[in-house]
Amino acid sequence: MHHYSTVTAETLAIRPDMQNVWRTIVPEMGYQSPFVLHGILAVAAQHKAHLLPGVRDKYLDMAAYHQAIGLKGFRAALPNVNDNNWKPFFCFSSIIVIYVCSLLGQVDERGTDTVPDILKLFVMIRGLRATLPIRDSQLAGTELAPWSHGVWILDEQDASLYEQDYEDAVILLRKAATLIVHAGTRVEIGMVMFFPYVIHENIISDIQAANPYAMLLLSYFALLLKSMEDQFWFIRGWPARLWEAADERSKFHPKLKTMLRWPKEQALKLYTY
Repeated sequence: MHHYSTVTAETLAIRPDMQNVWRTIVPEMGYQSPFVLHGILAVAAQHKAHLLPGVRDKYLDMAAYHQAIGLKGFRAALPNVNDNNWKPFFCFSSIIVIYVCSLLGQVDERGTDTVPDILKLFVMIRGLRATLPIRDSQLAGTELAPWSHGVWILDEQDASLYEQDYEDAVILLRKAATLIVHAGTRVEIGMVMFFPYVIHENIISDIQAANPYAMLLLSYFALLLKSMEDQFWFIRGWPARLWEAADERSKFHPKLKTMLRWPKEQALKLYTY
């Protein structure tokens, strides 16, 4: 817990008010709800594994232990969630996203198929959406209100979300890019992670089938992740894995291969200025 409060919490957001939620409010929720506490300890252990590769396996085992206990408690309590007690559940849901991002992003074995992993992440985020239909309006006025600045939640009734399927997904990627540009140095991970939260079910199905066009879409999603990779340790490794998977799925589609070059070229430019 000491490592979480003094080190890890600062790495989970850029805005000071959002960092404060991670550093003080989430632990307070943990003392009230054991499953949140175990989630905190799981993420702290993952961060230690990231920082100390020599003892990585030890800390990953600790992370898995705490996450398993936390998830068991979360599932047991979930049938009783209501408008009065949703905050610990929302906190744990946010912790789960970080845990899974880190777990699936840091795969060492060459040849590991990225598509099932990114699908797991997308399906998990959408599952949390169905389980906890929290809106910005519910965050406002609570101690978790700063999290609304991360755009983790996006109202489905937003006027720009009326397009269909892939057109819809492109609009969402543009929205994410706009949010990132406007945020400047205060970019937050939720500005990208709302994408799997709201894309059409057909896109999810195409990702599952490794459709080349879905992989092209993911390659542009990867560019947005790449722009944040230095700030957020738990997404490191994802962009490279997604581009590798997209290249593999598009090798028989020359036009797509040409389009796939652009996000990687832009990623290189991120480090030339």
